[in-house]
Amino acid sequence: MKTLIPPGGWIVLAAVAAFVGFITSRPAYCFHKDDTAQLAVSFKHTTPRIHECPESEMKSYLAGRDNRPRHMQNAKAECGSRERHPLALRITVDGRVLTEKEIQASGWRHDTSIFVLEQHMLPVGRHTVTVEAGEKGAAGGYAFNISREINFGPRDVVAINFKKPDFLVFE
Repeated sequence: MKTLIPPGGWIVLAAVAAFVGFITSRPAYCFHKDDTAQLAVSFKHTTPRIHECPESEMKSYLAGRDNRPRHMQNAKAECGSRERHPLALRITVDGRVLTEKEIQASGWRHDTSIFVLEQHMLPVGRHTVTVEAGEKGAAGGYAFNISREINFGPRDVVAINFKKPDFLVFE
Protein backbone atom coordinates (compact mmCIF):
# COMPACT_ATOMS: atom_id res chain seq x y z
CA MET A 1 0.00 0.00 0.00
CA LYS A 2 1.32 3.41 -1.01
CA THR A 3 1.14 6.43 1.31
CA LEU A 4 0.42 9.95 0.14
CA ILE A 5 3.39 11.41 2.01
CA PRO A 6 6.80 10.71 0.47
CA PRO A 7 9.60 9.21 2.58
CA GLY A 8 11.12 12.47 4.07
CA GLY A 9 7.77 14.26 4.20
CA TRP A 10 7.15 13.40 7.83
CA ILE A 11 10.22 15.38 8.80
CA VAL A 12 8.98 18.43 6.87
CA LEU A 13 5.51 18.17 8.43
CA ALA A 14 7.01 17.84 11.93
CA ALA A 15 9.25 20.88 11.33
CA VAL A 16 6.29 23.00 10.13
CA ALA A 17 4.20 21.92 13.15
CA ALA A 18 7.05 22.74 15.55
CA PHE A 19 7.52 26.16 13.91
CA VAL A 20 3.79 26.98 14.21
CA GLY A 21 3.79 25.83 17.83
CA PHE A 22 6.80 28.04 18.63
CA ILE A 23 5.31 31.14 16.94
CA THR A 24 1.91 30.84 18.64
CA SER A 25 3.31 30.20 22.14
CA ARG A 26 5.55 33.28 22.11
CA PRO A 27 3.70 36.20 20.52
CA ALA A 28 5.99 39.08 19.59
CA TYR A 29 3.24 41.72 19.71
CA CYS A 30 1.62 42.97 22.91
CA PHE A 31 -1.04 45.66 22.87
CA HIS A 32 0.19 47.42 26.02
CA LYS A 33 3.76 48.42 26.72
CA ASP A 34 5.40 47.07 29.89
CA ASP A 35 5.28 50.47 31.60
CA THR A 36 1.62 51.35 30.87
CA ALA A 37 -1.83 50.37 32.08
CA GLN A 38 -5.31 51.18 30.82
CA LEU A 39 -8.25 52.88 32.53
CA ALA A 40 -11.57 52.06 30.86
CA VAL A 41 -14.80 53.82 31.84
CA SER A 42 -17.72 52.02 30.24
CA PHE A 43 -21.44 52.14 30.98
CA LYS A 44 -24.96 52.59 29.63
CA HIS A 45 -27.25 55.14 31.28
CA THR A 46 -30.76 56.41 30.54
CA THR A 47 -31.33 60.01 31.57
CA PRO A 48 -34.80 61.40 32.37
CA ARG A 49 -36.96 63.00 29.69
CA ILE A 50 -36.70 66.75 29.23
CA HIS A 51 -40.46 67.24 29.13
CA GLU A 52 -42.63 65.12 31.41
CA CYS A 53 -46.34 65.40 30.67
CA PRO A 54 -48.55 66.97 33.34
CA GLU A 55 -51.91 65.34 34.05
CA SER A 56 -53.93 67.91 32.05
CA GLU A 57 -51.72 67.53 28.96
CA MET A 58 -51.93 63.74 29.18
CA LYS A 59 -55.76 63.86 29.27
CA SER A 60 -55.93 66.07 26.16
CA TYR A 61 -53.44 63.80 24.39
CA LEU A 62 -55.47 60.69 25.17
CA ALA A 63 -58.71 62.38 24.02
CA GLY A 64 -57.10 63.35 20.69
CA ARG A 65 -55.66 59.87 20.26
CA ASP A 66 -59.11 58.27 20.52
CA ASN A 67 -60.35 60.35 17.57
CA ARG A 68 -57.75 58.86 15.24
CA PRO A 69 -58.25 55.71 13.16
CA ARG A 70 -57.34 52.55 15.08
CA HIS A 71 -54.14 51.87 13.10
CA MET A 72 -52.84 55.36 14.00
CA GLN A 73 -53.43 55.06 17.75
CA ASN A 74 -50.31 54.60 19.79
CA ALA A 75 -50.80 51.90 22.42
CA LYS A 76 -48.17 53.54 24.61
CA ALA A 77 -49.40 56.97 25.66
CA GLU A 78 -46.61 59.51 25.26
CA CYS A 79 -47.21 63.19 24.91
CA GLY A 80 -44.71 65.96 24.34
CA SER A 81 -41.09 65.42 23.42
CA ARG A 82 -39.32 62.13 24.08
CA GLU A 83 -35.93 63.86 24.07
CA ARG A 84 -33.73 63.09 27.08
CA HIS A 85 -31.29 65.21 29.06
CA PRO A 86 -27.61 64.96 28.06
CA LEU A 87 -25.06 63.45 30.45
CA ALA A 88 -22.08 65.42 31.73
CA LEU A 89 -18.94 63.30 32.26
CA ARG A 90 -15.58 64.22 33.78
CA ILE A 91 -12.64 61.86 34.33
CA THR A 92 -9.73 63.14 36.41
CA VAL A 93 -6.49 61.30 37.21
CA ASP A 94 -4.15 62.79 39.84
CA GLY A 95 -5.85 66.18 39.52
CA ARG A 96 -5.45 66.29 35.72
CA VAL A 97 -8.68 66.29 33.70
CA LEU A 98 -8.50 63.62 30.98
CA THR A 99 -12.10 63.82 29.76
CA GLU A 100 -14.73 66.49 30.25
CA LYS A 101 -17.68 66.39 27.90
CA GLU A 102 -21.41 66.43 27.50
CA ILE A 103 -22.87 63.32 25.86
CA GLN A 104 -26.18 63.55 24.05
CA ALA A 105 -28.59 60.62 24.11
CA SER A 106 -28.48 58.51 20.97
CA GLY A 107 -31.35 57.92 18.60
CA TRP A 108 -33.02 60.02 15.94
CA ARG A 109 -34.89 62.06 18.54
CA HIS A 110 -32.20 61.78 21.26
CA ASP A 111 -34.57 59.51 23.15
CA THR A 112 -32.58 56.35 23.86
CA SER A 113 -29.82 55.43 26.30
CA ILE A 114 -26.38 57.00 26.44
CA PHE A 115 -23.46 54.65 25.84
CA VAL A 116 -20.07 55.68 27.24
CA LEU A 117 -16.67 54.16 26.49
CA GLU A 118 -13.59 56.16 27.46
CA GLN A 119 -10.15 54.57 27.45
CA HIS A 120 -6.96 56.19 28.74
CA MET A 121 -3.42 54.83 28.92
CA LEU A 122 -1.67 55.61 32.22
CA PRO A 123 1.82 55.00 33.59
CA VAL A 124 2.21 52.12 36.03
CA GLY A 125 1.79 53.03 39.70
CA ARG A 126 -0.76 54.40 42.17
CA HIS A 127 -3.15 57.02 40.81
CA THR A 128 -6.12 58.85 42.28
CA VAL A 129 -8.95 58.38 39.78
CA THR A 130 -12.10 60.52 39.96
CA VAL A 131 -15.10 59.88 37.71
CA GLU A 132 -18.07 62.24 37.86
CA ALA A 133 -21.34 62.01 35.94
CA GLY A 134 -24.51 64.05 36.06
CA GLU A 135 -27.69 64.57 34.12
CA LYS A 136 -27.39 68.05 32.64
CA GLY A 137 -30.55 70.07 33.14
CA ALA A 138 -32.32 67.48 35.30
CA ALA A 139 -30.38 67.76 38.55
CA GLY A 140 -27.49 69.92 37.41
CA GLY A 141 -23.85 69.37 38.28
CA TYR A 142 -22.34 65.96 38.90
CA ALA A 143 -24.80 63.93 40.98
CA PHE A 144 -22.81 60.69 40.78
CA ASN A 145 -19.09 60.45 41.53
CA ILE A 146 -16.34 58.16 42.71
CA SER A 147 -12.82 58.97 43.79
CA ARG A 148 -10.49 56.12 44.53
CA GLU A 149 -6.77 55.47 44.70
CA ILE A 150 -6.01 52.56 42.37
CA ASN A 151 -2.75 50.66 41.92
CA PHE A 152 -2.11 50.10 38.19
CA GLY A 153 0.27 47.26 37.41
CA PRO A 154 2.06 46.66 34.10
CA ARG A 155 -0.42 45.94 31.28
CA ASP A 156 -3.38 46.07 33.70
CA VAL A 157 -6.82 47.11 32.52
CA VAL A 158 -9.00 48.68 35.22
CA ALA A 159 -12.65 49.00 34.26
CA ILE A 160 -15.07 51.42 35.89
CA ASN A 161 -18.76 50.77 35.33
CA PHE A 162 -21.80 52.75 36.48
CA LYS A 163 -25.05 51.30 37.73
CA LYS A 164 -27.19 54.00 39.29
CA PRO A 165 -26.54 55.16 42.00
CA ASP A 166 -23.00 53.73 42.33
CA PHE A 167 -19.85 53.28 40.30
CA LEU A 168 -18.29 49.81 40.22
CA VAL A 169 -14.51 49.39 39.93
CA PHE A 170 -13.09 46.15 38.53
CA GLU A 171 -9.39 45.92 39.33
